[in-house]
Amino acid sequence: MKPKSVNWQTLACLEIATGLYACKRIGKLKRGLVLFGVNYLGLLIGSLALTPLLGKGLTGILFYGLWDVTIGIVSIVIPMLFVREWTKTFNLSLLK
Repeated sequence: MKPKSVNWQTLACLEIATGLYACKRIGKLKRGLVLFGVNYLGLLIGSLALTPLLGKGLTGILFYGLWDVTIGIVSIVIPMLFVREWTKTFNLSLLK
């Protein structure tokens, strides 16, 4: 097997399908499924928890939008960090 590019593996996590493929390439598909499942479940629960803010006028909508974007960014960054570390570990195991 050839070492995988850490940058490409990390960028692949912008979408679920390519992120799972990146996990498959380094042999961590089951962990990737759990990681993406938990992250997007958290995104769903976080968004649903903030929906009562939508009835509080413009400030509620702006606050909801701010937190929704924040939760969305976190749900993308966390898989990127995990896949980056997993890829580094995979590449090091190939060198040994």
